[in-house]
Amino acid sequence: MPNSFSNIKILIIESEDQIADLLEDVLAISETRQIYKARTPQHALVMYAAIKPDLILLDMHVKPEDGVELAQKIREKNNPFNTPIILMSNESLNEDVERMKSAGIDDLLVKPFSYDDLSARINYVMKKVKG
Repeated sequence: MPNSFSNIKILIIESEDQIADLLEDVLAISETRQIYKARTPQHALVMYAAIKPDLILLDMHVKPEDGVELAQKIREKNNPFNTPIILMSNESLNEDVERMKSAGIDDLLVKPFSYDDLSARINYVMKKVKG
């Protein structure tokens, strides 16, 4: 039985429509009812302020800046470290771990990933927030 994320609002920040749509479909399996998508950093900041999501799935390669820079902007402009952010990347970013931590990124999900990987990361960060 899939995990249920029906009570959380998720903001997907992904520049590639196909990947964003795939994430939306995968989250629908978990009965997620409130899924929002943004393609650009500017749109993401507007969406974040408007919907106040419970979780952000953030692509590392969102242009014109990278995901770490966008995470810093979200934290600075809105709420320092309240909304969990899972950074999605095609590569393991071992050299950027300190930069990710200082930006307030809660977890890293390396692409390609499975439904189980995504579900486990979401469960982990949501439990961390609830304490």
